[in-house]
Amino acid sequence: MAEKGKAAAEGDAAEGGKSNKKLIVILAIVVLLSIGISVGVTLFFLSGNDSTDNVEETPSEPVQKTALYTELKPPFVVALNVDNRQRYLQIYVSIMSRDQGALDTLDQHMPVVRSKLIALFSGQDFMQLQTGEGKQALQDAALDVVTNVLDQEGASGSIEKVLFTNFVMQ
Repeated sequence: MAEKGKAAAEGDAAEGGKSNKKLIVILAIVVLLSIGISVGVTLFFLSGNDSTDNVEETPSEPVQKTALYTELKPPFVVALNVDNRQRYLQIYVSIMSRDQGALDTLDQHMPVVRSKLIALFSGQDFMQLQTGEGKQALQDAALDVVTNVLDQEGASGSIEKVLFTNFVMQ
């Protein structure tokens, strides 16, 4: 009888080992299926509808590039004659563009730009420059001069503004 009890215990252990293995295999399959399903559902919802992705949206406003500045150094100092009296004008000039190519061309042809700006500044009326309108007209004329030089040299971009960062009349 002891042998029967021992054999029965061994049979139960063998059956228990098989059921444990079956349980582990079933759990592994369930885990793998749940991972696969969750990945599939995630990809489905994240990818969205492909037909709407192919339509390109046209922006209502064009994206504006960042403004780039370069300072023309040294400052411009010119002598102006007013009623047979010597007066001086000192102007610090900065150039604004949204295209680095235009600023590179400007740097390359700086001697021509400076020469033409000196000629422009030295031909101004001292009394007219004391008004805001006179200064604005000089800025506009300086922009025209710089733009003309860059156009003659085949610049890739354009200059947007000529700024006077310091304007001293004496």
